[in-house]
Amino acid sequence: MTVFTARANASPRTFAHGPHVSLRLVLFVAAAVVVLAGAAPARAAPFNPDALPPAQLGVIDGLCRDVIGLGRDEKRFFVCVGSLSNSARDFSTGPASSSPASAAGAEPGRQKGYAYASFRELRHREELSCGRLGIEPRTDAFVSCVASLDAALFKADNPTQ
Repeated sequence: MTVFTARANASPRTFAHGPHVSLRLVLFVAAAVVVLAGAAPARAAPFNPDALPPAQLGVIDGLCRDVIGLGRDEKRFFVCVGSLSNSARDFSTGPASSSPASAAGAEPGRQKGYAYASFRELRHREELSCGRLGIEPRTDAFVSCVASLDAALFKADNPTQ
C-alpha cells in the first residue's frame, strides 16, 4: 500500500497512481466479479423458436446435428432448428418413429460434414430429417418441409442472394 502525502509543489502525476487508480481498480474488479458470478452458473437454454416440447426439440436437435451434419456452433444449425421447428409446429407431426423414412440406415451426417456433402446427399438428408419428424413422404407437408429446410440452409450459406 502506498502512502501519499500532499505537497505544495506536487504535480498531477504524483497522484496518478494514487487513490483514484485504486478506486478505479476496485470498481473494475468488483464489476468483473459480478458479471462473472452471474454468468458462470447459468447455462443457456436450447434454441427453441416455436416453444416445442423438450422431447420434440431433442429430436430436431439430433436431426440437425446427426442427419444434416451441422455443429451446434454453426449459424446453419440454428437455421435448421428453426426450419424443422416450424415444420413440426405447422404440420402437427406425429412421433418421429411413425414415418417409414425413419427406418433408413446409417446417419448420413456422420459420413461427411455438411460443407463437404454433395447437393444430392444434402437433399437426401433434408428428406430424411422431415421424414424422421413424422411427416409422411409424398405429401404436401413433406414437400413443404424439405423445401423450407433447403431454402433456409441455402439462404444461410448465401445471405446476399
